[in-house]
Amino acid sequence: MQKGQEHRSGRLLLACCLVGGLGFFSSYLRLPIMPLLAASVGGSPAQVGLINAAFMLSAGLLSIPGGLLSDRFGRKRLIRGGLLLIAGSSLLITVCRNPLQMALVYLLFGTGLASFAPNLMSLVADVAAPRPLSQAYGLYTTAVYAAMATGPAVGGLLGKLLGLRPVFLLSGLLLLGLFGATGYLLPPSPASADPSALGGIRAGCARLAGNRRFVACLTLTLGACFGLGLFLTFLPLHARQQGLDSRQIGLVFGSQALVNTLARIPFGYLGRSLRRPLLWTAGGILLFAVGLAPLGRMNSFAAMLAGGCTLGAGMAIGFTLLGVLIAESVPGALRGLAMGMYNACIFLGMMLSAASMGMIVQRFGYDFGFIFGALVAVASALFFLYWGRAEDGGRS
Repeated sequence: MQKGQEHRSGRLLLACCLVGGLGFFSSYLRLPIMPLLAASVGGSPAQVGLINAAFMLSAGLLSIPGGLLSDRFGRKRLIRGGLLLIAGSSLLITVCRNPLQMALVYLLFGTGLASFAPNLMSLVADVAAPRPLSQAYGLYTTAVYAAMATGPAVGGLLGKLLGLRPVFLLSGLLLLGLFGATGYLLPPSPASADPSALGGIRAGCARLAGNRRFVACLTLTLGACFGLGLFLTFLPLHARQQGLDSRQIGLVFGSQALVNTLARIPFGYLGRSLRRPLLWTAGGILLFAVGLAPLGRMNSFAAMLAGGCTLGAGMAIGFTLLGVLIAESVPGALRGLAMGMYNACIFLGMMLSAASMGMIVQRFGYDFGFIFGALVAVASALFFLYWGRAEDGGRS
């Protein structure tokens, strides 16, 4: 019986890894291309920031109800609907002719991502047993971040070879194909019968708000992703200003994601056995800040590659352990809502950065902007240690 359960769990986990990897690869083809496309139709750094802020805002606001809806109606429907919306946003970008149109389409992208990402992450937790949750998340995030490493690199190369708009067309077609495949790959996931999951967003959020460890994790996520939003939104513009082409910019993104991927494997397996998980988590985000701070004054491809690798190492440590801490600190019936709140903080952190820092880097320069983002990440790590340790009597 145990062997049969392990075999079924492994097969379902593999399906989740495949869907996550292909979904993020197809979506991340566009990552280094969007700022360049927006700039090519007259977008300023502030407008490029607002385009990215549009999708991050909708993703952040809708991740919480998206997670709660999956607790009620099952993960599979929400995951497939999200893929369809993301595909539609990629195809619509190909006909946009100004930054405002792009921003409106990116609201659709954010809506799809809010439905896809947190619910697939929750499904991984649902199918993990009897495997430790840290191992399941280690495998899943390895697949996802491998896709995040190769997607921007391939997208940057295709942008140079084919032009910028065809990359969005290819992204949309791949996502439509994955939408069809998920009907067969993913298991049906029934609604939760636990009344606490059915009591609505207000009751669920009130219950989670009393969990200090969970609140500390959300605060750290928000602060770190403020810095991440700077990297994703403004590094392509800064790098282009320093003479890098789209292929090189894609490789900088890919270096960050590749190191992020490789370093997640050991930390996925070590997550449960680490004696001081809070210190390791905060240390990862501090390393992320070390990589982020000098990016604004870097002017060579090699230096930016090194910065991307440092960012990736810090994210691998910090975010792998954050996912495990969150999943293990909340009731199973509220896991979808908790993961929705976690993803909301990811996107809202990046949205705040993209929306606010565009005008700041225009006035004070990229150097000041990246240092400021690093300081926000450091402050969130210090709060995380203080607030999270208070719950377990100061043991980290």
